[in-house]
Amino acid sequence: MSSRFWFYLLAAIIISALLSFLLWNKSRIASDQLRIEQESLSSARESMNSYLAKQTDGRKLVTLAKRISVSRPELVEPVILRAYELLPNSRDVAILASIYRPELKAKIKELDPLYSEQ
Repeated sequence: MSSRFWFYLLAAIIISALLSFLLWNKSRIASDQLRIEQESLSSARESMNSYLAKQTDGRKLVTLAKRISVSRPELVEPVILRAYELLPNSRDVAILASIYRPELKAKIKELDPLYSEQ
């Protein structure tokens, strides 16, 4: 076989090896990033749960939910539900909590008979 054939064969092997390495590296980086994000979310949930257990001001929790809804929307649900535990007779908090617990829609009608979903 000619030397040109061996050159192209070797070049194809090297290029495929480099592409394989780059794809493996990209996959590894993506899995590491996902793992780090999951660890960050779980630690944020733990710290949020410990904060919510100590909190007794429902209005403060509603304000907190508004602020974190942009950066961490997955943390809003426990904050709103804790605010509902503290303020079960507040129509606004009941409306917010009904997003996460549909059974609270009846409570909204009880608190505000004129409320209608548009």
